[in-house]
Amino acid sequence: MSELVCATNFRDLLPRGVRACTVGDLHLETCMDDECTGCQPRRASRGYLCQHCFEKLEEALRLTVTLIEHLRSATVGRAPAEDRVSASMKWTLPGPEEWRAADELVEALGAPPIPSTATAAQSRAAAAEAVALWSDPERSVSTILGAVRAVEYIRRFQTIYHRWPDSEAERDVPMRCHNCSSRGLVRKSPVEYLDDIEVVCLKCGHSHDWWQLGFQISAAAAAQQAADAAAKKVSK
Repeated sequence: MSELVCATNFRDLLPRGVRACTVGDLHLETCMDDECTGCQPRRASRGYLCQHCFEKLEEALRLTVTLIEHLRSATVGRAPAEDRVSASMKWTLPGPEEWRAADELVEALGAPPIPSTATAAQSRAAAAEAVALWSDPERSVSTILGAVRAVEYIRRFQTIYHRWPDSEAERDVPMRCHNCSSRGLVRKSPVEYLDDIEVVCLKCGHSHDWWQLGFQISAAAAAQQAADAAAKKVSK
């Protein structure tokens, strides 16, 4: 195959369970499976990722700092007085599972784990520094190794993102439902790698395309900023 394909198809380089990104209803010449819904690898258009996977990487990077802040907000309870040991002995109280998940994220981005003594501000700064290592994601996925690391990060991020839904995993969306016009839209995290981010209306159950809504929200915010700026000029 002469053209580049999405790195999700590099099965030998990825952990088991990563679903290959393919084109629906298109098949390889060797496909003999009558129930196959499409096995033609999706073409890579952003480095070694397809556009869909690249957008998922950008979304994961955008939400990483907020997710890590949430994970690090979990506290470790103090040991009972009778369980305390002499300061001369080497004793560390295990951090909560959420802290270990936060460390998994920053380490997957190539940064060191967050110290257990870090404050909330220091944890946020450490997360921001880890994300900054991927400040040019297209350059990061311009090599096979970088693209494979990106796929692994998206999968790790989505797993953690779904497990702790009190972070950014579920939140209100400031748009009206396209079906019933109510404001009860909620954004939900993906359950598995390559699943779409779901936006559902709590009133009628209608499902929306998050990417389309995201562009509409950005456009609305830009229009509001322009209107606010114009209003300030008039008031001066």
